[in-house]
Amino acid sequence: MIVTRKLAEWEYRATAARVPLLCVDGILGSSGPMPCKFLLVRRRFPPFQGEWWPPGGRVFKGETLIPPLRRVRWEEVRGRVGGKGRIAGGYELRYGQADADAPGGRHTVSVVFEATVPKEATIRLDEQSSAWTWATRLPAKFRLKEERWR
Repeated sequence: MIVTRKLAEWEYRATAARVPLLCVDGILGSSGPMPCKFLLVRRRFPPFQGEWWPPGGRVFKGETLIPPLRRVRWEEVRGRVGGKGRIAGGYELRYGQADADAPGGRHTVSVVFEATVPKEATIRLDEQSSAWTWATRLPAKFRLKEERWR
């Protein structure tokens, strides 16, 4: 078992200044008879501070993609999440806003998974989000590249 930990602020800043950060995001759709809706959380921190976004998080060194997806599910969606987390695609973001005061701006690469959330699931937010909602569309800025990765 690999033990992961959050980076100290100086470690994170040094890493963000030199390499892209790998993330996972979950397109979590509602299950049941109602039309599909997507779980979105309001972000407390950059990027997209104050905006609605799919739940997601960083991949720590030594992890495969599945443990961070499970961590995001557990931290942000209390309850059973259906599906095996099929890879839906990915996207890359580059923008000039400094990341934790790291020079050169932010650069992230995200792998996006699809899963379902039962209507009766208990949604519990972590410190990165201030609210949650079910939306009929994903945010316009969420530019998923519809590639099939094999």
